[in-house]
Amino acid sequence: MLRLDRVRLASRTLVTWSEGYPDATGRDFAEVMAELGLDDDATIARLSPAGAIYFLMDEGDIRRIYTHPLAMVGSDGLPFDRHPHPRQWGTFPRVLARWCARRSC
Repeated sequence: MLRLDRVRLASRTLVTWSEGYPDATGRDFAEVMAELGLDDDATIARLSPAGAIYFLMDEGDIRRIYTHPLAMVGSDGLPFDRHPHPRQWGTFPRVLARWCARRSC
């Protein structure tokens, strides 16, 4: 779900779906906010209900975690969600491509 606290924490937010403003789907939250001429709180109200991807993780932390011998990869994507998060299908191909194929696991 699109949430104000997460938008303010993230370095970037991508809107995955919006019932209040369907044109926001697949677009950067900051771009939509500028287009509408609203602040972050009012933009969320205009888009809601809506879903989002929040860019919160540090690449260096991910690299450090993946190199630990007991590291395991999982996804909390919900397969029966009306608006499934892209991680439902993208987590494992991304991990295999980034951490195995290019770095010879």
